[in-house]
Amino acid sequence: MTIIHLVRHGLVHNPKRIYYGRMPFFRLSDEGEAQAQFAGKFFADRQIAALYSSPLLRARQTAKLIAGNHAGALVPRITRQIIEVHSPYDGWPQAVMEGRNWDLYTGTSAEYEQPADLVARIQTFFGQVRQRHRGQEVIGVTHGDIVVFATIWAHGLPALQQSKSHLASILPGYYPANCGIATFTFDDAAPDQLPRYTYTRPY
Repeated sequence: MTIIHLVRHGLVHNPKRIYYGRMPFFRLSDEGEAQAQFAGKFFADRQIAALYSSPLLRARQTAKLIAGNHAGALVPRITRQIIEVHSPYDGWPQAVMEGRNWDLYTGTSAEYEQPADLVARIQTFFGQVRQRHRGQEVIGVTHGDIVVFATIWAHGLPALQQSKSHLASILPGYYPANCGIATFTFDDAAPDQLPRYTYTRPY
């Protein structure tokens, strides 16, 4: 079997309380660094074959802290396949986004991503990891909605904003915590079968 962990990045320093999306230079807060340390300790003694990260700063910092806690020599590999969703709302106030129930998709133009686009990226990432690291254990440091729609896909739900309503029974608190770990276990003998799923908050 092949095991892939998707880890949401740690809490971000965001004093202006905006939705930062793909905006550059948003770093981890002190609390976010502590969360990443806990995630690193969770993986410390596991036989991790590879560590992948979104190119955004907060994900790279989280990956570096996870690598620093590992007994082996892990060097994060950057991939855009697990980058944050491309949406028109980067820079909008969090209060406005809360009023939208954090819906990044409804009514957006074709240049922006929809949930099906995220699932396609996730499936590509999973497929490549399963080819490169068959029978091994791998980490990908990513973003909230990537974890959400990977979770939705793994449970056989449609790739739609409305499917988030089912997450309350799957994810504590409805949404993955910062440095929450969603684990997807694939049976290598059944390439088209959905993975088994578990979720861990390491602090």
